[in-house]
Amino acid sequence: MKVRVAVILAVGFMLPFAYLAFLASSYNSTQGNVLGDERVGILYLRPLNGLIVALTDGQSAAVHNDRVNTAAIQAAVGNVNAADAAYGSRLATQQRWSDLRQSIATLTARPESGQQAFSDYSNVIDLAVALVTKAGDTSTLILDPALDSYHLVDAAMVQASSVLVDSGRMADLVWLESKVAPKGTTEADGRVFAARDRVAQAAAAIDTDLQTSFGATHSTTLAAHLAAPLDQFRSAISGFAPVTSLAELSVNLSKPQPLLAARSQVESAASRLQATMLDELDQLLRARQDDLRRQRQREFAAVGVAAVAVGWIGWILLPERRAPDWAQTRDEAAALDGGRHRAAGISADEDPDPADDGLTDLMDARELLAMDELTRVGRAVRSTRRGVARDAE
Repeated sequence: MKVRVAVILAVGFMLPFAYLAFLASSYNSTQGNVLGDERVGILYLRPLNGLIVALTDGQSAAVHNDRVNTAAIQAAVGNVNAADAAYGSRLATQQRWSDLRQSIATLTARPESGQQAFSDYSNVIDLAVALVTKAGDTSTLILDPALDSYHLVDAAMVQASSVLVDSGRMADLVWLESKVAPKGTTEADGRVFAARDRVAQAAAAIDTDLQTSFGATHSTTLAAHLAAPLDQFRSAISGFAPVTSLAELSVNLSKPQPLLAARSQVESAASRLQATMLDELDQLLRARQDDLRRQRQREFAAVGVAAVAVGWIGWILLPERRAPDWAQTRDEAAALDGGRHRAAGISADEDPDPADDGLTDLMDARELLAMDELTRVGRAVRSTRRGVARDAE
């Protein structure tokens, strides 16, 4: 009965606990895989962002009819190619990267200038931005549930890319219009203002995203590491595309050089800020992975403690194995000796004399010999009787 109770209690205690531990372990394993995918996305985005910068620089050079730094573009292509070889199958980016790489090869093999170069490079850069979006989707970066990392992803992956691309386009459009505008024209057309507005809105979104991340995070390094790059970025943007109404926007086509210089500062500051944001985002994700590993270790330790507790309870409830009762054994032995003593004519209360024991043994031996002798005599008598009977016949 006690064995059955022990088994029922052990099973009843361990099953719910084991089930909860299994659910927690499965959840932690799933979360760990998600965080791993997000970190892979960051590894892919770093060289891809470098490629976008190289392409926007190439676009500006081609638009100005300057020599395009194809070596820098090819180096950036090589970096993305290595990242795609390592992570492309996991992020499902291989086909998109293959198409983009072929487009870049065609672009650099057929140099253009002016408006045609602007259009050709813009199409290729759009493909690169689409690949950024694809990597962000398949790595689940864009779906990160934590408030601090979510806004970091938006700032680094979406808004910073917009600043880099649209600031280059704005500067190139100003250059193109300054060359073809009728003499005396000083105001740019709507495409320039649209690009400038996109830059201003993206810059404002970066500022808002980072402030939200600073307020929501538990990281002690996030704000400290991003403060200097953010200040540099704000300073660069204020001289290029300040947040203002469209009615107050003004671009002087007769003197585009200050705007082009300002755009160079924006690109430098935005690239630095983007790289730092990705570094800090990776730190946040790695810290969460470490927390999950520690939590899993605690779960395993809890399961071990529960198993020990169940074993202890079962040991207590199992029937006790009684040790031999030596007192009872001695009593039984004494009773047996008493029977022998009574057979030998010795009182059970008397202590047997060793000499009597020897005498008893001797008497037993003589009795056995006598019995053997009687057996032989009996056999002889039977044999003699048979002989007499045969003689009588």
